[in-house]
Amino acid sequence: MWNDGIRCVVALSFDVDAETIWITNFRQPTPGPMSRGEYGPRVGVPRILKLLDTYDIKASFFIPGWTAERYPHVVEEIHAQGHEIGHHGYLHELIHKLDEDEERRVLDKGTECLRKLTGEVPQGYRSPAGNLSPNTLRLLNEYRFTYDSSLTADDWPYFLKIDGHPTRLVELPWSWELDDAPHFLFSFYPYHTGMAAPSQVFEIWASEFDVA
Repeated sequence: MWNDGIRCVVALSFDVDAETIWITNFRQPTPGPMSRGEYGPRVGVPRILKLLDTYDIKASFFIPGWTAERYPHVVEEIHAQGHEIGHHGYLHELIHKLDEDEERRVLDKGTECLRKLTGEVPQGYRSPAGNLSPNTLRLLNEYRFTYDSSLTADDWPYFLKIDGHPTRLVELPWSWELDDAPHFLFSFYPYHTGMAAPSQVFEIWASEFDVA
C-alpha cells in the first residue's frame, strides 16, 4: 500500500529518440524515414508538454545525446517545465552488442550532452534498445545512477543485484503492452507492423490500470 491510502502510482515516461532509431536500429538514414524521426521533436514533444502542463503532471523523458545535440531547444524546454531527463544512450545504440570500453564511451558522451543543456547529471537510465550488456548494471552502479528502467521482471520497483550482491540501484520496470511502439510503430524494413486502433490500445491500457 502506498502512503496516504493511495492505491496506485503511475509513472509516465517518453523516449525522445528522434531520428536515432532510423539511423541505428532500422538503418534507414534517408529523408523519408528520417522525417518520421523528426516528427517527434517537432510535433510530438510540444503536444505532450502541453498536455502534461494542462493536467499539472511531471514525467520522465529519456533522451539520446544525439537528439540533445540536434534539438537542444527541446531538451531545454522539457527541463524548464520541471520534467526529469534520463540517459538513453548517444545514438540509440544496441547496448548488448558493445564491449565495456564502448559502453563507457556511450555513457560518458550521453551524460555530457545532457549535462551541457540542463546543468545536471541524469539519475535515471533506460537502455536505448531495451536490452543490457553483461556490464551495464555494474557500470550504472559505478556511475552512481539512482535507477534503471530497462528490465521487465516485476510490476513493482525493486532493488537490483549484481553478481548476486544487493545494490542501491533501483529498477523501475516497464512492459511491452504499456509501450506505444508495438501498437503503433510501422517500418517497412526490418518489417514491423503496428497500426492498432487507439480504442484497442486504450482498452489494453485501461485494463492494466484497473488491475494495478
